[in-house]
Amino acid sequence: MRTNPRRYVYIPLVIYWLLLFSLTTIPADKLPQIFVWQDKIQHFIAYLILSMMLELTLHFQRKIPKFSRMPFKITFWFIVIYASLDEIHQAFIPGRYCDIFDLIFDIAGGALGALIVYKFLKNVKRIETI
Repeated sequence: MRTNPRRYVYIPLVIYWLLLFSLTTIPADKLPQIFVWQDKIQHFIAYLILSMMLELTLHFQRKIPKFSRMPFKITFWFIVIYASLDEIHQAFIPGRYCDIFDLIFDIAGGALGALIVYKFLKNVKRIETI
């Protein structure tokens, strides 16, 4: 990943994020009917993956050194802001609405994903110093 972050980190993040955004713009009548908890699990997993990819991207980028030093904090707050904006955005899509519980599951998934990557990177650094 360090040798070619564009291929392994940046491009996958952009593709995933565009896919995620496009799915949130689909009107509700075009989506399959799912159970409430299934919807919440989908939100949780979607943002877990997004935050993991975002934190890796921030960790490996070199243009803004502060982002590389604090990828967990920046990822967490970016996920909170993006999830909030995404829920507001969905209020303007026919049949969709802004749901506080979706937001909670988005943030929880994002926080767990960021924490997983944080712990992983911390262990990698510890192993590299041995």
